[in-house]
Amino acid sequence: MHLTKALALSCCYFFITGFSVDNPLHVLPDFSMKIIESGQYNDVGDRIDDSAIIKAKIGARFGFYYQTTPLPEGEIRFLEYVTIHPPIFSDDGKSIKTTIMPIAKPSINGMIFSGASFSFQSPSDLMPGTWRIEVRCGGKTMLFRDFLIMQ
Repeated sequence: MHLTKALALSCCYFFITGFSVDNPLHVLPDFSMKIIESGQYNDVGDRIDDSAIIKAKIGARFGFYYQTTPLPEGEIRFLEYVTIHPPIFSDDGKSIKTTIMPIAKPSINGMIFSGASFSFQSPSDLMPGTWRIEVRCGGKTMLFRDFLIMQ
């Protein structure tokens, strides 16, 4: 299945089911996942350090690559990438402790191989402490990795 078709199907699915952060799918996953590698990455996704200790600076990206157990070719799984972090403040002054990104991933060559990461985009993001990146499916945390952000 072409990626364009998969994205179109996922947009239709989100519209029809009302999938959102406030109304997540609660269908038990029929697959498992494992982390392939983790650490700090450059802008094109190449790992530059495998440490879980990350220096807080604009542009720093950290996270992991994962893969699933075998899935039928072309099937789509609806996931959430969740980053739990110390409080950061939005432009309007609201405190945010969790960042959630719903995403649809198609099975290609019988599995999903992808990555979940966070990239520091603004000075307000640069909060030291423990940051956790999770991949969830159907309300269940499938994978997570903790990173220690240092000044």
